[in-house]
Formats: sequence, C-alpha cells, structure tokens
Amino acid sequence: MNIKPLIRSLCVIGAITTISASANAAPIFFAGNGHYYEHIATTTTWTAARTAALGMTHLGQSGYLATITSAAENMFLATMLTSNDGWIGGTDQAAEGDWKWADGPEAGVTFWNGAAGGSSPTFASWNFGEPNDVNGEDYAHLQIGLWNDLPNISTSRGYFVEYNATVPEPGTLALFALGLAGLGLARRRKAA
Repeated sequence: MNIKPLIRSLCVIGAITTISASANAAPIFFAGNGHYYEHIATTTTWTAARTAALGMTHLGQSGYLATITSAAENMFLATMLTSNDGWIGGTDQAAEGDWKWADGPEAGVTFWNGAAGGSSPTFASWNFGEPNDVNGEDYAHLQIGLWNDLPNISTSRGYFVEYNATVPEPGTLALFALGLAGLGLARRRKAA
C-alpha cells in the first residue's frame, strides 16, 4: 500500500482547514501572554461594550473587556487601533480612585490607587493628568497607547475584547496523534 497519497491528502486537508480558520478569525494572537484580542470599531458606552464583550466567544473562550497588565500588552493593543480609541476593562465606579479590572482573570484586581499622580501596584499607562474624574469619569479607555478615564457615554469609537489562552481540544490532540502515527508509518515503510 502506497501511503504517500494518504499523507499528501492529510497535509492538504490540514492546510485548507488552517487557511479557512485564519480567514474567518478576527481575533489576533499575542504571544506575550497567549491571549487573543480584537478591536470592535463601534461607538458605544463602556457598560454596553462590557456586556457585548462578555457575550462573545473565540475558540471556546468567553470574551471580556481587555485587562492590560504589561507595557508590551499595552503597545500590542495600541497597534490594533482602527480608530482613535477603545474601551478597556478598568473602572473605579465602585469606589472613586480605586481602579480595578472588571472581568477576566484579573477581575477585582486593583491596578491604580488615587487620581492623577496616584500609584500602581501592577501596571498602568495613564495619560498625563489622568485619571482625573472630570464629570464622573469612572471608565478606562485606551487612546494612542495611553489611558484616559471617561464617563459612561458613547464617545469611545470601539472596545477591546480579550480571550484567554485556549486549551487544546481532544479533537486537536487526536489529529496531532494521527499525524505522528502517519509519519511513523511513512518512515517505517521508507526504511523497509
């Protein structure tokens, strides 16, 4: 039995599957933390963006407004901008000056204490003079790599959705094992 046509068929099917999955996948992978991100370019409030993000999924993972925990992640998101800005998952609505991430693995984690000139126990990238709570600004958004606080109004031109790293599905592992078995058979036949 000639196994080469079978191996070629499996390679072609795998390539087509990968290409079609890539063509339909809007979220972009960030190797810095293994998460996926997408910028949804639509004018909306922070609360509406949060609700929408929590209702989204990618590769079986639920979405949430992005929680930015490093300078590299912040710069990655800034380069994704298709408009001028986007909501991120930070808020001090529960207690003024106590900025926390609303959702995701960092839900409830404080990333900033105080107003402008405050301190960050983790990472923050506020613009100069921010956060300033002018007119009840309790929601964070990213603009050209820097953060600003805004009220819950539809001035932001989008929002960032983050999805956690995916765990390989049993089907993926089975395909991988099948591929390895096929390679083993091909090598065994070639050696014989």
